[in-house]
Amino acid sequence: DGPPARRDYTPREWNAERRELTIDFALHGEGVASDWARQAQPGQAVVIAGPRGSMVVPTDYAWHLLIGDATAAPAIARRLSELPAGARAIVVVQLADTAILGLDRSAAHVDLRQVTSGEAMLSTVAGLLPIEGEGYVWGAGEAAIMMRMRDLVLYEKKHPREAMRMASYWKQGAKDFHHEDLD
Repeated sequence: DGPPARRDYTPREWNAERRELTIDFALHGEGVASDWARQAQPGQAVVIAGPRGSMVVPTDYAWHLLIGDATAAPAIARRLSELPAGARAIVVVQLADTAILGLDRSAAHVDLRQVTSGEAMLSTVAGLLPIEGEGYVWGAGEAAIMMRMRDLVLYEKKHPREAMRMASYWKQGAKDFHHEDLD
């Protein structure tokens, strides 16, 4: 009932031959997408639009630092699956079960840092940067934590703006928050 709810998601996989699109949902708290995903049944209709025109991140950086909570896990998993053999990926994730990341399916050399809170995620990243060589930093998760992460990476650690992207996927206490890029 009412106007359709719209949300942006990173496709996990597209199989053109079978015409199958795989999208992972992080079921957390309450919200339009989580509520829908919890009750979704085979055969239920959903409208897919896009692509939205996402930025394409080159895979030839010396390293890739991927940061996030459970809501970012699907996007991190996709990125890990796209990285070529020999690529270096450092993953800092606030996630109880890292199986969703598909580390065994990644050709990259993955250094996994599992943390238990947003504060621990910030502390871990602060201890990692700077990393030698040219790298790309990507992060997504709760709005307040990701704003602090952006400030840490960009202003405190002086990582180049053009080689990073931070996004807030949800906001503590907000039921109907929509994704925001933090530039």
